Amino acid sequence: MKLRIYKFNNWKDNTYFEDCLYFAMFEWIRDVNIFGQEMQFFEDRDPWIPSSAKPVLADKEKLNVMEIPDFYKSGFMPKIHEYYQLLKDKLNGDLDLIFPSWVRGPLCIAISIRGMENLLIDMVTDKDFVHRLMRFIVDTEKKWLEERAKIFM
Repeated sequence: MKLRIYKFNNWKDNTYFEDCLYFAMFEWIRDVNIFGQEMQFFEDRDPWIPSSAKPVLADKEKLNVMEIPDFYKSGFMPKIHEYYQLLKDKLNGDLDLIFPSWVRGPLCIAISIRGMENLLIDMVTDKDFVHRLMRFIVDTEKKWLEERAKIFM
């Protein structure tokens, strides 16, 4: 918020000030964490997928039993909802707080939960699997957006 106010007051460009804040927490990693991807935490920076982590879909048969992640309970989501409500309460209606949306696209998420090499091989040898994987990811994002919309209605 301080940075936004500073930019608005000091930079003579087309910077504008909105009466809302975008809530960002674990943005780029959240989109794969809801699928159960292993994370590594640090004290001085955002979490990361450790290089030793096995992709969630290292065994592509697992896709057959995977369910769309729960918007409220999967991965970091309980903590994200907790912090979102805490910030919303602190803002006391003075500013709107925008709940985060997905940052990464389906291909990027597929790479993270299947593994780059595995996915590239699948694209040549098992196109049906790749289509099912992409459909699952897109359906998950659609469900996410439906649940997110309920927060603003």
